[in-house]
Amino acid sequence: MASTGSSRPAADSRLVWLVADLDRCFAREEQFEHALLIANAVRWSLGGTPAVVLEGGHGLVTPTLYRQGKRQILHLNNRLLTSRVPGRQDELVPVGPVTVRLRADSGTAPVQVELRVAGTRVVAQKDGAQLVFVVDQILDHEVVVVDWT
Repeated sequence: MASTGSSRPAADSRLVWLVADLDRCFAREEQFEHALLIANAVRWSLGGTPAVVLEGGHGLVTPTLYRQGKRQILHLNNRLLTSRVPGRQDELVPVGPVTVRLRADSGTAPVQVELRVAGTRVVAQKDGAQLVFVVDQILDHEVVVVDWT
């Protein structure tokens, strides 16, 4: 059986070498196994708990996390495409609910978690070292502001 890659610790870092062009293969064939291999390689190379974990959304939501003083800002983008032409979207299809697990930097619970696009606040709970909350629906994008002050 042929190997598709190798991994090894190197000094203070971790290296992953994938022989196959898995990102292109995943984009072309949409086989979930390709995405799983890539995700596992990234998780291993990071060597710990990721800052953001999304559950639900079927892989159609991308998170980007920022820090602004004592606040964390999470931008969630709905990547569901309804047009085969890049840059054109004739309709928006909501995705959700999406459970967000955010690595908590401090030992205290946040003062508030606000969904700026939806114009609402959500209840968040601490689960170990993570803050967990649910975004019911993402139409095109959502901006989550977690205020730790």
